[in-house]
Amino acid sequence: MFDCLVTIYTSLALLDAIQRRALKIINLPRDALDGKQIQPLDQRRKVGALTLLHRMYHQEAPALLNSLIPEAYKVRRETRLSKSQHSAALELIKSDTVSHRRSFLPSTVQLWNTLPQEIVDITDRQKFKSEVNTYLSALRQRSVR
Repeated sequence: MFDCLVTIYTSLALLDAIQRRALKIINLPRDALDGKQIQPLDQRRKVGALTLLHRMYHQEAPALLNSLIPEAYKVRRETRLSKSQHSAALELIKSDTVSHRRSFLPSTVQLWNTLPQEIVDITDRQKFKSEVNTYLSALRQRSVR
C-alpha cells in the first residue's frame, strides 16, 4: 500500500513538471500559471477534491461516500483556531503516516476547514467550484509574492 502511495505522489510531481515544461515549449511566461490563462494541476486536483467533499457534505454523493464524511467540528476549548472555524467545519482525521495524511479525506477535510464561511454556504455546485477556484488562485498568488 505504501509503495502505491509513493508512486502516486511521484507521478503527480512528474505531471506538474510536465505542465511547467509545456509552458516553456509553447513559449508562455512562467507567470501564466499565476493568471487565469492556465491553472496548475495541483489546484485543479484541490478544486475537484473540495467539490466532491461539498457533494458529500450536502448528501449529493452516493450513499457509501456520504457515510465516510467526518463528524462536525466540536469546540473543546476556546482558541484562536476554534473561533476562526466556519459553521460547516469537520473534525480533522488523525493520521499516523504522511501517506495517509495526504490521502483524500484527511487532506481535503483540512483544506475544507480553511475555506471562508461565504464559500462553504454556497449550495450550487458550479458556483461553489468557481468560488473555490478563485479563492485558491488568490491564495497561490499571495504565497508567490
